[in-house]
Amino acid sequence: MIWFIRKPGRYEAEFRAVEALQQEVSWLEIEGWSIHQGHLQCEAEIRTPACTYPVTLRYNEGYPDVPPSIIPRVKERWSAHQYGTGGELCLEHGPDNWISTLTGADMLRSAHRLLESEAVVPDTPVIPAPSRHELTWGQALRSQIMRFIRTPALMAHWDAFGVCTPGQFAMRLHGQSWVWYALAWEQDGQMHLNSDVPAAGEEHTYTRSGFFIRHRGEVIDTSSPSAFRRAFPDVWPDPDVADDTTVILLGAGHEARMFYMYQDKVLECGALIDPDPAQRLPESYSVLASKRVGVVGCGSLGSKVAAMLARAGAGDFVLVDDDILRAENLVRHDLDWSGVGEGKAHALAQRLSLIRPGTKTQVRTHRLGGQESSSGAAAVVRLLSQCDLLIDATASATAFRYIAAAARGEGRPVFWAEVFAGGLGGLICRSRPGLDPGPDLARARVLHWCELQDAEPPERSKTPYGLDGERPEIADDADVSVIAAHLARIAIDHAVAPQISQFPYSAYAVGLKAGWVFSQPFETVPIDLGVPEETAPDSKDLEEAGVSRLLALLQEPEDAQAESGT
Repeated sequence: MIWFIRKPGRYEAEFRAVEALQQEVSWLEIEGWSIHQGHLQCEAEIRTPACTYPVTLRYNEGYPDVPPSIIPRVKERWSAHQYGTGGELCLEHGPDNWISTLTGADMLRSAHRLLESEAVVPDTPVIPAPSRHELTWGQALRSQIMRFIRTPALMAHWDAFGVCTPGQFAMRLHGQSWVWYALAWEQDGQMHLNSDVPAAGEEHTYTRSGFFIRHRGEVIDTSSPSAFRRAFPDVWPDPDVADDTTVILLGAGHEARMFYMYQDKVLECGALIDPDPAQRLPESYSVLASKRVGVVGCGSLGSKVAAMLARAGAGDFVLVDDDILRAENLVRHDLDWSGVGEGKAHALAQRLSLIRPGTKTQVRTHRLGGQESSSGAAAVVRLLSQCDLLIDATASATAFRYIAAAARGEGRPVFWAEVFAGGLGGLICRSRPGLDPGPDLARARVLHWCELQDAEPPERSKTPYGLDGERPEIADDADVSVIAAHLARIAIDHAVAPQISQFPYSAYAVGLKAGWVFSQPFETVPIDLGVPEETAPDSKDLEEAGVSRLLALLQEPEDAQAESGT
């Protein structure tokens, strides 16, 4: 309901406060009250020694919890404290400090103080009123539709640019803004790639050639591309050559201006966005950059874990999954429509390169434990054994056996999770060499613990690695994201400090609602997996004859082995 109907007493108080102000001061003239498009309005004139300003005091929806506005009735720029030409005035009272005991009369007083202090008086400089605002980047750039991103890699080479340095630039239409960034620049006769931007192409991204030019204070005519080029005859011997060109003018220090010449126009970028030096990750996370992460199962769970690890600093992945991303997967997958129809592993590799430019990925479209060639399975196991962290997001006992084999071969840690059906929660588990039971025993102990509980164990997820025709699991994006975050968290914990963990147990049941072992939502139940088992030899010692036979085989040339059939 409209506020002045719901609160007639407040309406009466507003009317009386404004009328009383008019009687009190000589600079205010009330012209009348009206209702326009559901808003109560008061038309008035504010007078200063230099000018008379026609304004509208508009009571916005939600008043008195939301402040009213003072808006010019003409399309003019009156003050530096104004939201655009003809826009409302930015006053002492606004959404950031408004209290409901203030009135429209207080807003009119504030408007008068602003306009009088900044009034244009002949032979007198205009001194802007002091500002109480600290704008965010988003607020400051809201009206700038062309923005150039100066990445850390670019700024590291900035001072080394010569008089004229060729470059390659990209422009991307994102929403209502054109975002520009440097793809590469010439250095020692070769193009140097910007390591802070992804090499993979993006939708709606266009590349353009251009130059970084040292600006020596030349007067630049931006009325046309030809006129612009005449200021730089060494760069453009023929100033009438017409093509799309990006130019970055380098000024003193890190000052710069960006121009884009297109057809008969010269457009200037209104905003340069510099790197933010703030540290967002713990310094200890830097070790993740040197880790290779193997992710088996690139469905909803695996894609989220991989993305989280990439954001944490991991930059080398082995991705294993044979499935195709379908539109129906998007309800809980980290990917979007741009990956539909592509293999999940390949689409995830593209996603990781956009999250963390420079990420290395090896993709295997292989169903581990599925109907594949034995040599193919062996090759995938061998590749996984070379990873520093192994993530099993398959919820498949068959796939787990091969992942466990890869872990045992080179002593690698394994982390896995399963999502319970119906949003009940899930399981988070790990097996670290020498610290936890081996992966096979750890998994068996988790399953045994589930069987020992009083209630029937919940049905666990099958869909991350499921076959066509299997019943889809009922779980939403939030359910999967919670379990994925816990799995990523415990994997990062080990990567950063392998011998000192903040998790005293190596398996946890994480509840999202009451049921089974959970008495309430967000309850976490630790699972004690016991101590690591003693390492047993794979076989008994060879007898003397067996040793001789093995040595002879190792010394025999491969060609001879093939001819003899060994």
